Amino acid sequence: VLGSLTPSCPWLSPEMGQNNVEISDTPHPITPTGWVEYEAFMRDALQTVTTAASDAGARILMTGLSFFAKPEDIDPDRVLSTYKPRYRDFWSAFRRLQRDDGSRTWAFQRHPWEAPVTVVDDVSIGALSLITSQQTNICVRNVSGGNSAWVYNLAQALCAPLVVIEANSGVFPAIGRDRKLHHVHTCSRPDIWKAAIAGRVDDAVRLGVGYLDEFTPRRAARAYTEMIEQSIARHPVFWQEPEGTGDLELLESYVSTIWHMVRLRAKKVPVGDGSFRRIVLVETRWACTQPTLADTLALTALELGVFYGCFHRGLHYWVLVPRWADANTNAREAINDGWNATFQWRDQKQVPATEVCRELLDLAAFGLREQGLDPTILEPMYDRLTRKTNGGAWTARALAYMNSRNVPADQQADILSEALYQQQCGNRPVAYWENPEDLLQV
Repeated sequence: VLGSLTPSCPWLSPEMGQNNVEISDTPHPITPTGWVEYEAFMRDALQTVTTAASDAGARILMTGLSFFAKPEDIDPDRVLSTYKPRYRDFWSAFRRLQRDDGSRTWAFQRHPWEAPVTVVDDVSIGALSLITSQQTNICVRNVSGGNSAWVYNLAQALCAPLVVIEANSGVFPAIGRDRKLHHVHTCSRPDIWKAAIAGRVDDAVRLGVGYLDEFTPRRAARAYTEMIEQSIARHPVFWQEPEGTGDLELLESYVSTIWHMVRLRAKKVPVGDGSFRRIVLVETRWACTQPTLADTLALTALELGVFYGCFHRGLHYWVLVPRWADANTNAREAINDGWNATFQWRDQKQVPATEVCRELLDLAAFGLREQGLDPTILEPMYDRLTRKTNGGAWTARALAYMNSRNVPADQQADILSEALYQQQCGNRPVAYWENPEDLLQV
């Protein structure tokens, strides 16, 4: 079981489109040079992982989806020496502990660890992910937008419907001190949700959803990173190691919810003569994963197909993209209401999220066919739409059921983790998972 690999696209950062890439009211023709140049690579990667979901294939897919610029666009000589260590490494903070009774657990332990910040001169934004696979924090100077501007504008529109479709979960379900089910907002702004992801499978860190607790929506609306850190600190032992397993990678393939990612953040800095220069900071963040590799492949194909579909139909970014204020409103609606949300779409009409998602799925199917790829890989996403489900909805339903059966809060995480493990072992998309009421032994 490879677990939850989420190859989200590196350009899905609305903040970048808003603050760092110039947005004109004049329609830009779609010229995604990055996709065209990597068409053969992407086709081979997608087919490889579809036919043989091997570890190597997954890594190929992850690497391929991190590209938006040619590798040679990055001149190693321009990567300057590191300076000002800032972040500590979560990956090295997980330790196996042994209890007094002899049982073993996995725990999070705080300890100092400093990661370097790398400065890069004059590189296209999409090339960042090629560097982030090896570096935790990057400062990019003299960012060039160029033909990639349309991508950020399109991503601005896609943020909300993708949150609805992919959510595992758009809203974290959790059990509070009052032992009641709470829906915990994982983010309050779309730029926290969508970000560039470092393309290394072994950077994944996943937590059992049952321990993201004791947060009200008001508190959880704070920065996602802080929420995760506080929750882990309060519950350092978050998983009882299954008998016979002693491998952290295997353990983390059993439970899903968190993917190690980086977030692109635009910032203006003074240059000394009274003027300002835009730079891009890459910060560590955490995003939701997909429950299974099958779900991940379908979501990957959806995101890839939408961009291909726009390219082949000659759509301009303004065809799909709402106003910036509407895009933010849409993202909040998606986070709060999921499949029941309504979006301001195109001509500012209120459109149900299900209609918007179906439109994007059909566009993705068209784009994949035009590229010679089989659109049947999108079936798990269509099934999510038909059944109005996703990983987050399944988890919330499971926790609500346990709540109704008066299962103690301190037992719900173990029961839920075991249920997730059972479903993930079959690698069936989440839309085909058994109903929690039939699966959970409570």
